[in-house]
Amino acid sequence: MLGTAVSTLPYTFQQSGLILGLILTFVTFLISFYSCKLIIDMAGTDNDYSDTLRKFYGPTGFYMGLISPAVIMLGAVAVFFVTMNQVMYPMILAITVWITGNDVNYDNTPRWDWFSGNYTAIILFFIMTALCSKKDIKIFMKIGSYGVIFVVLLMAFIIYTGISAMTDTNFKIGTPEESVDTDWNKNDRTITLFSSNFPVLLGVLCAGYYLHTCSLNIIRNSKNPEKNTRDVFMGYLLVFISYAICGSLGYIGYLGV
Repeated sequence: MLGTAVSTLPYTFQQSGLILGLILTFVTFLISFYSCKLIIDMAGTDNDYSDTLRKFYGPTGFYMGLISPAVIMLGAVAVFFVTMNQVMYPMILAITVWITGNDVNYDNTPRWDWFSGNYTAIILFFIMTALCSKKDIKIFMKIGSYGVIFVVLLMAFIIYTGISAMTDTNFKIGTPEESVDTDWNKNDRTITLFSSNFPVLLGVLCAGYYLHTCSLNIIRNSKNPEKNTRDVFMGYLLVFISYAICGSLGYIGYLGV
């Protein structure tokens, strides 16, 4: 469950507020674990949960079991594509400056009259299409297996940034409006505890806690099936702790930069 969603948590905690972000992260952890447990208990020996839905609700349930996860994954892919595009645009500009030695105009506004994120999105689309068209995906699976290393490094960087900010920045509690009006030339920052813009965080957590469709394949290879509930709970608990730490310390850290 841990992946690139970690990099978005500082921003989402800023949108929801620190305390409300922690509360929502905990509540969605409980809901996700309980719903995943229900799927595991109801599926039994079925190969896929869509087969379980077919037994209870017929063809309608079967197709709903196929379509619903696909819609969630489509949203996650869209967010991931936008994130990659936002990272790729300044990288291309940096490479251009490094090669030519000339300054370039960095403007993240989507426009067609100069090189902007619109063009990097098109470039990225064709790159991803070419990669997804390959039949042999073993190389991608091998590269993906090293993803945990980069996730750990990313989490370590976020935690370090948050701890460093708490040692050299003056924080105070305030409203979202006061936080937006921060004077970045000073060393004072305003932390928001509660904000009405929390749906941004819920959208990230919806995909971040999503393990339901592949949970059956994971526990089927369990050495001690009688401990599946405990193992699933521990997995979700560790993810919750990781999200809570990275979200809160990331919010504090990037606010204190």
